[in-house]
Amino acid sequence: MTKISKYLLYKLNILYIIVLISNVLYSQISNHMDLVSQVKIPEHASSIWGYTDSSGIEYAILGTEQGVRIYSLEVPSSPLELKFIQCTPSAWRELKTAKEYAYVVTEGGDGLLIIDLRNPMDSIPYQFVKTFKNLNGDTFFVHSAHTLYVDEKNYIYLSGARTIGGGFIILDPNQDPFNPVIINSNEDQYMHEVHAYHDTLYGAELFNGVFSIWDLKDRTKPVRISDQITSKTFTHSVWIEKNRPILYTADEVEAAVIEAWDISDPLNIKKQMSIKLRMENHLLSYPIMYFIIMINYMFRIIQKVFAFWIRRILII
Repeated sequence: MTKISKYLLYKLNILYIIVLISNVLYSQISNHMDLVSQVKIPEHASSIWGYTDSSGIEYAILGTEQGVRIYSLEVPSSPLELKFIQCTPSAWRELKTAKEYAYVVTEGGDGLLIIDLRNPMDSIPYQFVKTFKNLNGDTFFVHSAHTLYVDEKNYIYLSGARTIGGGFIILDPNQDPFNPVIINSNEDQYMHEVHAYHDTLYGAELFNGVFSIWDLKDRTKPVRISDQITSKTFTHSVWIEKNRPILYTADEVEAAVIEAWDISDPLNIKKQMSIKLRMENHLLSYPIMYFIIMINYMFRIIQKVFAFWIRRILII
């Protein structure tokens, strides 16, 4: 995650979730932060990510129903919109950064949107890429993907892609960021999302109701190690702690739970904790720093506002 401030990502994720959930929850969390500014947009939003340039200026990259909006946070009290990229309208738009580029997917049919962030205050070139070559030089068409992830080595993972990569696609952008190469495509099972860390991939196999663990030491030939059924057998989300072998999962069903799994031995996975909340239809959970962030369909009001916060959050 070179060029990205992990702290910035933490702040942006916390803040975006705050504007999606109820005022009651907002009032509870707001005791630990200062709201510096708000930006109103004319359409709904679905995802947000952060980027820090070589001079230390922070940026917010917002995926919306209509496209992607990029803001400079150089003056936190007055976020400046630098660019709006019109895309095919879609309720879901997911984005991440790898080095100095942002990568965006949607199910709307735009392929992979690649955004050059090397000089965001001057210009922000971008292009939509739908054809990719593999290591043998063969050409493949990628129409869409449901989610994406970028690991610490800057490999890009597309999940639920079409027309290939229904499981996941691994792309290498390190040689040419605008023309990432397909180094593997998995078609065995649909994955709603994947998370990769330390040469290991964790996949949420929604319809199989399991999370799976894969050895990525050779990314051209991922090896499935094991899998584990989650409590409601509709596995939506996976996320690994960075300092402990603890994996968190959530199912996309009513009255599901957040589960924590000890995966220190992938062949002997043990459930460590199960948290049931007083909410239904909860969608996903992401551990960010010291918190698990949960989004609930019931409170998903997609307000046309998102907030920037710069000061310190009190971690308790």
